[in-house]
Amino acid sequence: MRNDTKLLPFAIDVRIIADCNMSCPFCFGPLRTLSIMPIDKAEEIIDIISSLNSRAIIISGGEPTLHEDLPLILKYAKSRKLLTVLSTNGLKLLEIIDEISNYVDWISLPIEAHSQSEHSKLRIGDKKHFNIVLDNMKYIRSNYSNIKLKVGTVVTKLNKNFISSIPDLFDSTIMPDVWKLYQVSYSNFALINKDNIHISNEEFDELSIIAEDHSTRHGIKFVTYSNRERNGKYLFVNPNGDALVIKDNDEYVIGNFFDNMDDVVSLSKRYVNTERLMDNFNKSYS
Repeated sequence: MRNDTKLLPFAIDVRIIADCNMSCPFCFGPLRTLSIMPIDKAEEIIDIISSLNSRAIIISGGEPTLHEDLPLILKYAKSRKLLTVLSTNGLKLLEIIDEISNYVDWISLPIEAHSQSEHSKLRIGDKKHFNIVLDNMKYIRSNYSNIKLKVGTVVTKLNKNFISSIPDLFDSTIMPDVWKLYQVSYSNFALINKDNIHISNEEFDELSIIAEDHSTRHGIKFVTYSNRERNGKYLFVNPNGDALVIKDNDEYVIGNFFDNMDDVVSLSKRYVNTERLMDNFNKSYS
């Protein structure tokens, strides 16, 4: 008989690297002082989560394409029968997409506004980033029908007036499977910039209604993620193996995958709501 008390959530977000090639003011990724996760540790985590009933892994960062072993990590995750999601800013994606195409089920890319000029106010690091993302989408759509695309947009004070018409960018050559709006949340770097990027719950709700109408007219599946529903929806793993959950709308370490898995398993049961996590994942990646 299966012992559900010793199982992990359905999907786990593994941050294999803290470093990034962009400096976005709303970033909630890990602190960049953390070291890179070695491939043997990444494989150890994949072994653990697949043996404890997890069925999906989101590979993120930082920027995961900066990890030299990303293709091998994705390949290993697929060998363990995991559904794989790569969350990337896309700057280096075309350099490796042909190598990883058989090992990734979903790729999540960011678009923060309907124009390059407004997008660049939030995605800082390469002024061509907006067009690079669109080029990524076109290349994947043209060459890899097996890979599904999600576009994510973080809603802030800076871009709230330039979001609802994002679906107008998408023709059949770059059509995403899902468009997801995220209300900006305040962990790590985003907390420092809160005064400049804050958006209220009411503003987010109003914008979501308008954006959903645009998305529906273009035939794109639309999903939202507000701060009011953030608790209990994620289990993150930092590059050092720390396991984090969202509690009281902030990240809390509950243990370490390499040092005290018993705490990770038991406390994830307390702080991760299985139904909410699966609902969030399935809406985003199905």
